[in-house]
Order: sequence, then C-alpha cells, then structure tokens
Amino acid sequence: MKKVLVIATYDSFLKVAMNISRRISNSIIDVSILKVKKNQISNKQLYESGANNYNFVSYQSVSELHQYDIIVLSIGNIAFRKFITEYYSYYDFFDKDRPIILAIFSGVIFGEPDTILSRINSDIILANNIEDQNIILETAKLYRSPVKVLNYGLININTDYQNLYSERFHEKETLVFIEQVKIPCSQKERCYVLDKLIEIAQNNPDKNIILKVRVLPGEKTVHSSQFSYVSLLKDKLLPSNFTLSSEPVEELYKRMDLCITFSSTVVFEALYYGIPCAIIKDLGIRSDLANRAFLNSGLFLSFDEINLGKRKRVEFSWLDKNINFDSDRDLMLNETIDSLLEDQRTDLLLFSTLFGGGFRFKRKSSIKRKFFKFLFHPKLFFIDSKLWMGIKALYGKK
Repeated sequence: MKKVLVIATYDSFLKVAMNISRRISNSIIDVSILKVKKNQISNKQLYESGANNYNFVSYQSVSELHQYDIIVLSIGNIAFRKFITEYYSYYDFFDKDRPIILAIFSGVIFGEPDTILSRINSDIILANNIEDQNIILETAKLYRSPVKVLNYGLININTDYQNLYSERFHEKETLVFIEQVKIPCSQKERCYVLDKLIEIAQNNPDKNIILKVRVLPGEKTVHSSQFSYVSLLKDKLLPSNFTLSSEPVEELYKRMDLCITFSSTVVFEALYYGIPCAIIKDLGIRSDLANRAFLNSGLFLSFDEINLGKRKRVEFSWLDKNINFDSDRDLMLNETIDSLLEDQRTDLLLFSTLFGGGFRFKRKSSIKRKFFKFLFHPKLFFIDSKLWMGIKALYGKK
C-alpha cells in the first residue's frame, strides 16, 4: 500500500487534493492542514471535502514526512516556495527514499509564470490543459528540472459525467450565480449584482434563480468577504423564486440550466458537463475580475441579456484549448507514480540546485516599499500617489 499525505491550506486547495489522492491506487490517505492564517478553513469545508481526520503541520514538519511515499502538495505559491525550501534542506536531491512531491493547482492558472515556477522543483506537476503543460515543460527545460508534467486536466472534473446534463428538460429553468469572495470586491458592485439577479427573478417568475454562496453567516474561514451577499441581502425584498444555496456545487449541477459567473473555475466544470454558461460583462474586462481569459470564449453576456432569455454557445476552439486532457489520465498518473517509486529520481543528477530568484530573496511588503519610496524619493511618491491622480483629474491636467 502507498502512504499518501495530503497537505493543503484553504478549502478549494483541500477539495482538489482530496479528489486526486483518492485516485491514487492502493493508497492510505492522511490529511494535514498547513497553518498559514487564522480561521483559514471552516469545519463545514473540512467535512464537505471528506477530511474528517486531520492534523496541522508547519514548514518545519518536513522531518516527519519520511514515513510517506507521496505528498500531495496543494498550497499557494508563497507557501509552496517556503515548503519546498524546507523540504530540500532536510532531504537530499538524490535520496531515493524521500517522499514524491505531487504538485497540483486548485483551479485554472492560464500559464501564470509565478504559479508554475513555485512548483517547478516538484517530482510531478498535474497541468490543467495541454497549453499549460507546454508552458510548464518549457519552464522546466529552462531550469533543467526533471519534473514529470502530465496533462491531467482540472481535478474536480468528474469524467463519468461528460455532457451528462446536456440532454435534459426541467419544467422550471434554474439559473445559478456562483459567488466569488472578492470578485467583484466593492460594496457598490456587489449590490449591483444582487439588484440585477433580483430583477431577473422578478421578470421571470417561471425560472428559479439560485445564488450559490461561498461562506455561510457565522462560518469562520479566511475566505470571507467584507461585503458578503448574505449580509447585503438583509434589507432587500426577495421574490419567491430567488433563493440562496450553500450546498456543494456538485449537487447544483444536477438541476443547473445556466451557470452565471464572473470568472469562477466552476464554469469549466459546467461546460464539460454540457451546462450552458454566461460570463458577466457588465463591470468590464478587468484583471481584478480575472475574466480576460474568457475573451475568446463567446460566453460574455450582460445581466440584461440574461433577463431577456439570451444564451450563447461556447466557442469550440477556446473550449478545446482549456478543457482538453488525456482520456486515461488516472492510469497515466498511477503509472508515473509507480515508475518514480520503483526507480526514484535518477534524473536528478541533472538538477542540483533549487530555482533561485523566487526562493531566496524576500521582497519588501507593499507598505514597506511605499514607506521607503516616501523616505528616499518623496517627489516620485507624490507624483505616483492617488492624491496627485485626483488633483490631475479635478483640474483636467494631463
């Protein structure tokens, strides 16, 4: 039997880690939460992921990992760098008895370099699609990393359900809006979203409108919004066909006729299952909305267009680029793991140092950078400040 240790930080990271660890054949799974913040994950989120028994670990816990064959490392970029640095300060690169590091992503990354570089010293990386796989392989080649990169696809996708929901009929159409904790971020924009969803419900009494919330009131977790939809709804009169839901999205797929979001990873899963989707365009195409990657998807719609019943088909070329993975992905994963366990890391003779830049030098925080700029370059600090921008806008200076 293979001993597998899941190490995760937040709810979405834990969910994908649990899903992938269950697909490793002949395995016994232990779960550890890497403590990075207070209230980083709630009891409800732990229960829904299936992590009923778990403990906490720190970066210094690497000396206790020798009992495991595989570590499924599902943590953020900064945490990954810290962990991998501690890991290789304890284990030798050429140690054939050290645990295999399996690196995964909690959602789509669209080839983001920092996300890839932080994981480049792993033994296996599971790419979300062929495009990400190629970028990771090119990066690995640049740094002479022998990491195995598999085109596994999004981990939360259940391949048994491909297009399962495309041919079905519901007497009452159900539209589901997927909440993202900080997308959009401002109170004004989040109130706008609520008003539009309520308007759709009022104008379409023959449809069910469900707002899928991420966090329940009183739930202690780091992923909570200052302006949660639940709190903003307190003083609003809701039509009977408008409801909130905190149930797992996997349950909502069964009755979802339209998935509405700004940029949630859920949209990729819904498309794979054959569920129509809409990417909201009302607030623009902005980096803080994380919606630029959907530009060629053909899925952008406004709330008003949804209100009028307009729907769009996804562009096949875009879909193929983002949801195209090996059909025998679990077999491929297990064969790669077995191969590494049998003849571990002989290729590491090519690779004797950690990737340097991102690991060795800690950047000053943004507050510190601004303080030093104010101290040593006050003129530049003032020119770049929001106050100066406001003055220029007020007086029309360019």
